[in-house]
Amino acid sequence: MATTTEATGGVQLIDIDQITIPGNVRELDAQHVDALAGSIKLRGLRVPVIVRPGENGYELVAGFHRFAAHKKLGLPQIRAEIQADAEANVDRGLENIARKQLNPYELSGMALDASFGSPE
Repeated sequence: MATTTEATGGVQLIDIDQITIPGNVRELDAQHVDALAGSIKLRGLRVPVIVRPGENGYELVAGFHRFAAHKKLGLPQIRAEIQADAEANVDRGLENIARKQLNPYELSGMALDASFGSPE
């Protein structure tokens, strides 16, 4: 089992089983996961997932489909960028904006997180 440092920033290889998935992720698109798995098998993971330190390892911030494709291939480790909480909240918001049309309530919540930090 590989270990990682607790430092944030930069891309590191971390054990895939050290990453927990938050409850508020979008539904997986099986075809997208299959396509990503094929690409990862051929060329490797081009864009690392983003994680932040969690209670028992790391929590996924961005890259749920990349994570699922990696797991589907049975790969024990994944390239991940480890970010501090404030950075991770902003990146989660940007990833959400890029992937779907958000309603005004979701946009206002992300703006609050980015400005003042998450209420967690």
